[in-house]
Amino acid sequence: GFFTVARTCDRCGGNGQTISHPCESCRGHGRVGRKRKLTVKVPAGIDTGQQLRLQGEGEHGPKGGPAGDLYVVLHVKDHPVFTRNESDILCVIPVTYPTLVLGGTVTVPSLEDEETLHISKSTSSGTRFRLRGKGLPHVNGRGRGDLFIDVKVDVPTSVSSEQKQLIEDLDKTMAQRTFEPDTRGNGHSSDVRPFFERVKDIFG
Repeated sequence: GFFTVARTCDRCGGNGQTISHPCESCRGHGRVGRKRKLTVKVPAGIDTGQQLRLQGEGEHGPKGGPAGDLYVVLHVKDHPVFTRNESDILCVIPVTYPTLVLGGTVTVPSLEDEETLHISKSTSSGTRFRLRGKGLPHVNGRGRGDLFIDVKVDVPTSVSSEQKQLIEDLDKTMAQRTFEPDTRGNGHSSDVRPFFERVKDIFG
């Protein structure tokens, strides 16, 4: 039998009319491209890859139709001090050995100002502290993330002769400590008979 095929006109593009003398600027399309700068309000706490929609700032429709929307994809620069995990932030701060042993307070950076961190005595290097509500704001929501702080022992690159003598005197007063793995797979220091000597006893 017979069948028909519908297709768009090659001349008018389906508009039903053609322009005999098209405009040199728009070439008969009724639209011209131009560049302009827009001011975008970025909400607090936004992250890389998220989009902002600017309504009516996209390309104009044909035949005087309304303009579409412009979507802006954001990329957040890395911070020199903080690393980010969603709304939480992390920083590593150096702390002196006496402060870790005896305890004390240190000043740590935050997004707005500075915070005072209280360190208990006998704190190990690598211990993580948490300041609740000091992270990034939740986007389009309530509350904020947390600020995590890892303390790291600050080893001086050079010491004076007096400081060296004090360190040596301290070392003499401390018991010999050796690394000994425990049954949970962690490591701890022990003041008892060295671990490797007991291994020798076991295997003769």
